[in-house]
Amino acid sequence: MRPHKIKKEQEEQIINLLWERKFTQKEIAEQFNVSPKTIERFKASEKYTKGEIKLETERLKRLKAKAIEIADEAIDTLKAKLKSQDEEVARKAANDILEIVGLKKPKGEIELPSDINVNVIHKTITGKEDGN
Repeated sequence: MRPHKIKKEQEEQIINLLWERKFTQKEIAEQFNVSPKTIERFKASEKYTKGEIKLETERLKRLKAKAIEIADEAIDTLKAKLKSQDEEVARKAANDILEIVGLKKPKGEIELPSDINVNVIHKTITGKEDGN
């Protein structure tokens, strides 16, 4: 006969397995030597809900950190392009920066005048004088 209770030290493992959805409740029950009904009751419990919230919160923190990392890389790339000797590349980077900060019209790119000083935009964005 199987035990009807999940041991405290098994709860986190079961929460992880249920949350990952790689195994059925029946398979998890067999792995922990409890009945599928015990797993079903545990899944409906406050302990499971709190564990699931904790896992989702951790996942969102990891995603946020990754998004920040990617955004930092994108900013660095735009800054490098802004310093480009190729005026068209620098102009496109300036246009992209204007879009990111919300100074670009929603539809289509703003056409930067050909006489605009890309170095002024660079200085405004980076706070540095000569593209360094």
